[in-house]
Amino acid sequence: MELFRTAFLVLLALGAAGYSVASIALWIGALRRSRRISHGGALPTVTVIVPARNEAANIASCLDALSRQSYPPHLCKIVVVDDRSDDGTGEIAARAAGGMEAAVQVVRVDTVPAGWSPKKHALHRAILESTSDIILTTDADCEPEECWIEEMVASLSTAHVVAGYSPYRDRTSLPARLLALETLSQAFLAMGGIGIGRPITCTGRNLGYRREVFAAVGGFGEAHSMLSGDDHLFLQRAVGAGFTAAFCDGPGSYVWTNPPRTWRGFVQQRIRMFSGARMLKPGVVALGAFVYAWLAVMGIGMLAAVPAAWGAFGVKVLLDFVSVGIAAVRLHEKRLLAVYPIAACLYLPYFLIFALWGTFGSYRWKGARGH
Repeated sequence: MELFRTAFLVLLALGAAGYSVASIALWIGALRRSRRISHGGALPTVTVIVPARNEAANIASCLDALSRQSYPPHLCKIVVVDDRSDDGTGEIAARAAGGMEAAVQVVRVDTVPAGWSPKKHALHRAILESTSDIILTTDADCEPEECWIEEMVASLSTAHVVAGYSPYRDRTSLPARLLALETLSQAFLAMGGIGIGRPITCTGRNLGYRREVFAAVGGFGEAHSMLSGDDHLFLQRAVGAGFTAAFCDGPGSYVWTNPPRTWRGFVQQRIRMFSGARMLKPGVVALGAFVYAWLAVMGIGMLAAVPAAWGAFGVKVLLDFVSVGIAAVRLHEKRLLAVYPIAACLYLPYFLIFALWGTFGSYRWKGARGH
């Protein structure tokens, strides 16, 4: 029993120390802003790819937001990939395209090759057909701000891949604000990891890269069959191949979206978010397993009223508050910090459940099953 207790306390202490070191490293990365160069000469051409499956309710608003971009429309092409929609998404997109200055192409996909995830196939097809200098991706249920393309292009002047912030628009209820805070914490991990050259996450709702990068790294590689990973796994693949990354937080560069509308949608989305863990490098997997074990031991100790476990939890809460605070200041989201105490209490069981479920379970997304 004494040996078990000692091992328990050692794991708590090692976890707290390691978490502290990792947090400080990410703070340094998040405070390190990327250099940006305004183009004085010819601006690069841009292709914005919007995968869309049964997005009749959203595609017109997305295209309307893209039609109001500050970037010269003659240098932009928007490709809507209508992925087997049966609700008229493609037709709505084609009608909306008629009033836009930028060129809009609606590509219909009726079949997905065996071994491909639908979204990655849609992106892969559009990228291969593009001749633009820069590829930007977003989703059909998103609305980029007016300077999105301009700011992403500026960030790509000194980097090969750029990730941006994609917050939830709805802030009307406590659950909505908690979800908005979660996207802010994910943005911290994105900017922190990119800042230290060890990217952790990003979102395909607000992502860009030079077209030659996609070809140089072999596209999505072995992750092409996964429903998730078109964003963070690709970013990690590019940086691992020697390309540089940046985080874009310029004014007018956010891509707004809405949180899941149902509890089932929320659960399936969260499982999908964690499902990419099985494609990570062995060292990252080992680190993640250690953190998971630390949090699990901490949770068990807290339930057993072990003071050391509650102390470790207090350290984590304090470190996380500084982390999300850095992101809140940098991204002008300080109001979201008001719900942090509630989020801090909910996060431990939330992470333990969904990280395990996403790694070993299955889910459904846009009519397809993922593992």
